[in-house]
Amino acid sequence: MSWNRDLNSLADAVAETGEIFDHNGQLVWLNEGKLIPVSGAILRRIIGRRVVTRRLVNHGTPAEPNWACEYLPFVPNEMALRMLLTAENRKEGSLIARAPPRRPRSRMLLMKQFPHGNSY
Repeated sequence: MSWNRDLNSLADAVAETGEIFDHNGQLVWLNEGKLIPVSGAILRRIIGRRVVTRRLVNHGTPAEPNWACEYLPFVPNEMALRMLLTAENRKEGSLIARAPPRRPRSRMLLMKQFPHGNSY
């Protein structure tokens, strides 16, 4: 159960980077103006740049502690990468299910969501 929850949290975090999209059913990464198909290596790169873990570290001594919080890039294992890329639905951790389409569905839809012309 915890594995599934962790995987879904990771999938949500990756989707929220705003760098991945569903391009005609294929997961792509927007990088420097190009759409790059997302492979395990690409996904590891995105996660390493955008998802971190934190830990407490004592930069002092046991007698005179000096605690600090350090942020380290998260490094997913192969199984997690494979699940994110191959899961069939959102509940199983699918990234493609979380990725927005390459193009907005229509301007009309956006107007309905924000009736006063506000975009946020």
